[in-house]
Amino acid sequence: MPLSSHRIAAPLPHCHSHANGLQGKYGQPVAPNLAVRHLCPNCQIDPPNIIEEYSHGDLVCADCGTILGDRIVDTRSESQTFAGDEGGDDPSRVGGPSNPLLGNATLETSISARDGRTGISRDLQRAQSRANQSASGPGGRATQAQLQAAFGRIGEMCDSMQLPRAVVESAQHVYVIADEAKVAKGKNDDAVIAACIIFACRAAGAERSFREVTKVTRVSKSELGRVFTNVRSAVMAENARKGITEDKTRQGLSNSNNSAEGLLGRFCNYLDLGNAIFNASKHIAVAAVAKSAIDGRSPLSIAAGVLYFTTILFEKSTPSKDIADIAGVSESTIKL
Repeated sequence: MPLSSHRIAAPLPHCHSHANGLQGKYGQPVAPNLAVRHLCPNCQIDPPNIIEEYSHGDLVCADCGTILGDRIVDTRSESQTFAGDEGGDDPSRVGGPSNPLLGNATLETSISARDGRTGISRDLQRAQSRANQSASGPGGRATQAQLQAAFGRIGEMCDSMQLPRAVVESAQHVYVIADEAKVAKGKNDDAVIAACIIFACRAAGAERSFREVTKVTRVSKSELGRVFTNVRSAVMAENARKGITEDKTRQGLSNSNNSAEGLLGRFCNYLDLGNAIFNASKHIAVAAVAKSAIDGRSPLSIAAGVLYFTTILFEKSTPSKDIADIAGVSESTIKL
């Protein structure tokens, strides 16, 4: 049907227009008639039965189906639902999905630094930032703002190491446990975050070495080792309190066999060696770990040496320097 729209106004009483406004028959002032009705030009039914279809943005006559207008604006209230995150509908116009690790306090106050270049808002913003950093939550724990900042840094570091979302959430959970146990008190926050990431990686089977994590977090290996021991003890104490029993990998202990296999997969992917060399190197790694001759060697050295040995068996022309650069070890360590 053709798109058309007619507006029919009710007739006014006998009046004539003057420059100063409307006047009646005897000169009295007359207000304009604003009773304008929207009638359907097809069926001409009065009173009209016109409905608004917000799904299509149309104004439709319910009696004959004539489209009287299109592209109407939906004036109803908007809502966002986070049913997948919270397990139920939550129609709310503001905020994002709640994080169970942060509790129920999802709203906060922030001061903008833009105030017409007077500089007052910038000073207030700096004062608020210093207050949030120096403040502590109940029992000496971190505040909601500090936890959110730590979670953001954990996400950034995990993204730079191409870790899955499950590792990010696990590292955030470990950080909360460490904060409740006051492990982070008086220590470098980046070292605590790095220790939580390593623990989460080992628990998820996505092995990352201390050297790889220290490159991202810029924390010394010795400091990271000390903090990791404290974080691991806090998580084990929390699991013991809840009666949770887990294997060594879940407890943050590194298994040389599992670590070497995880590293071999990534090394083969970086060097584009193919599945044949990867599968063969896994079997060789299992046999190598069982030998007492390599006791005390790090998983990085084992994985690099096994990969170099496998490329020689398959007559693959992969320089030892490339393997050493990927693994972060020296060529002499690979050839031992």
